Amino acid sequence: LLGFLSCIFVVFVIITRYADPTADQVPRPSVVPEWPYSISSFMSALPSLFFAYQCHVSSVPIYASMADQSPKSWLLGTNSGIFLYLKKFLVAGLALIACCFVYTLAGTFGYLSFGLDVNPDILKSYPANDPLVIVARALIAVVMITRCAQLKSAI
Repeated sequence: LLGFLSCIFVVFVIITRYADPTADQVPRPSVVPEWPYSISSFMSALPSLFFAYQCHVSSVPIYASMADQSPKSWLLGTNSGIFLYLKKFLVAGLALIACCFVYTLAGTFGYLSFGLDVNPDILKSYPANDPLVIVARALIAVVMITRCAQLKSAI
């Protein structure tokens, strides 16, 4: 929950700085390309799209916390009831839809703000002395530290 709320705050910062840029912020580009320049530039973005959701990172602690660690329970849930099975996939599906929505907002407004000059780490594109950006970086750091601790304890 902390990770999702932190991502929501980062999106809030990106949208806020798009609507109301600070004086130190790089000015918006006059032209923002709508299509990739070449097929190779499009293909080079595919790995980022495929691994953007980082679902594989969460699978280790989830599997380690399961009472029944068999392949069947991993795929079908701990009980064999069809409603429990559907509920787990519904929750996972809603979580992925929420992540997709949040990431799309961040990417769209970050790209509109900086165009081709956007930094791969969107928060590095903003001035380092911006209080909202400092809080967003701190929240992301806390999430990363606690997430790595969960992964280490699960292994």
